[in-house]
Amino acid sequence: MHAAAINEFLGQRMDPRPFPHGRTIRILDASELSVWDLGATVVGFARQCTRLLGPNYPERVEKVFIVNSSSTFAAAYTIISSLFSRHLLDKLSVYSSSASGTAAAAAALLELIPAQDLPVAYGGACACAGEGGCWRNSPEEAELWRVVEATTPPNLRRFV
Repeated sequence: MHAAAINEFLGQRMDPRPFPHGRTIRILDASELSVWDLGATVVGFARQCTRLLGPNYPERVEKVFIVNSSSTFAAAYTIISSLFSRHLLDKLSVYSSSASGTAAAAAALLELIPAQDLPVAYGGACACAGEGGCWRNSPEEAELWRVVEATTPPNLRRFV
């Protein structure tokens, strides 16, 4: 329900252009993700999302950037990426938290996202005021968080 609600929100509210013109770019910050998070729970959730999103939201995601990953996460990704299709791998980019990884991620993100729409933390110029910065204070993010909070049971929320 959570994944479907977010995709419906993105498709209807953020980019209502019809397929194939409306596509999303996702940034997943892995700074708090460890290799241990790749256990059965996360992998099971990813499988269920893939089963739901693949048939119902084909080609909606243009690119997924995993940024600030640890070296152990990057190593684990290298091993498990052999299980992914070439089509998926072409859409997925993983960048480490090292200085060179951060610079490479910023350059790649700025090729697809205007600097004024990309948070400073990822190499852009968006510096929304308040606690949480752009992550919580842009109008679009505030609306998305309302959707997330409404569709995620309280006992399953990891971040506030």
